[in-house]
Amino acid sequence: MAKNDNIDENVDLMDLLLDDDYDEPIILFDENQNKVAFEKVAVINLSGMLYFILSPLDYIDGIGEDEALVFKFVENKKGEQLLTVEESEEVAMKVFDEYYRLLGEME
Repeated sequence: MAKNDNIDENVDLMDLLLDDDYDEPIILFDENQNKVAFEKVAVINLSGMLYFILSPLDYIDGIGEDEALVFKFVENKKGEQLLTVEESEEVAMKVFDEYYRLLGEME
């Protein structure tokens, strides 16, 4: 599960990710419960699903310093919402394509 140490425990991670004014690092935990800081790049709505493009501020093996990851919320067996990396490369590429399309519209 993801958590941000810089904020009140009662603040929901989804609320932080959707807040356009929140620009503090997002602190997530990896599979070994190590903290990893991310910068929010974009929130993308694609086919009715929200995706979050996050760029790691900490070193992650196999991820370049100019790269980002696509995340989404999924529900676990207990009904909790967890932020996870999108595993489908095809979906991740569609999210990045939509991000670049939106950037182009802003220019």
